[in-house]
Amino acid sequence: KLWLILIPATCDLIASIMQYISLNFIPASVYQMLKGGGIITTALFSYLLLKKRIKRSQLAGCVLALLGVTIVGAANLLFTNSSSFE
Repeated sequence: KLWLILIPATCDLIASIMQYISLNFIPASVYQMLKGGGIITTALFSYLLLKKRIKRSQLAGCVLALLGVTIVGAANLLFTNSSSFE
């Protein structure tokens, strides 16, 4: 039964490695804001896989999180100073 824990642990390890690599390419503040996308992913998987209903207040929170992630991601793309990585 140990192998049942090994699969999600391996996926989490790979995700953590990829997140730490991404920290080399974006500012830490943008990285922290973009991690808020996990809220949206969790709500989506909860609805699709577990068939749980999402309350109106939870949906409003997901919409606000999506709006914040979109604004921060777009601002990082639009206003990146390429000379800062030299």
